[in-house]
Amino acid sequence: LAFHDAVCRLSGNARLHEVFARYVPMLRALLHVDERMQESLAVVAEQHRPIVDAIEAGDVDAAIEHAEAHCDQAGELIAGYLRSLPERNEEDR
Repeated sequence: LAFHDAVCRLSGNARLHEVFARYVPMLRALLHVDERMQESLAVVAEQHRPIVDAIEAGDVDAAIEHAEAHCDQAGELIAGYLRSLPERNEEDR
């Protein structure tokens, strides 16, 4: 989360950082709820490497492409986790 926060802040786009910051509590809660949501730090770092490389190279299009792919992958991970939860019936809600 710190990496994402730094990238958002360093982008200079206040709106981007604001939107990201709004979701941090939910993301943090999801990460604490189920350890399956977290991979090893080395795997997570490797997933971010293409984004960092593109930023360092000044390749905006590649940075966008890799960031979008990473967000899609993270979204699928979260959606898969939520789909794996047992359904609750109306009485449990």
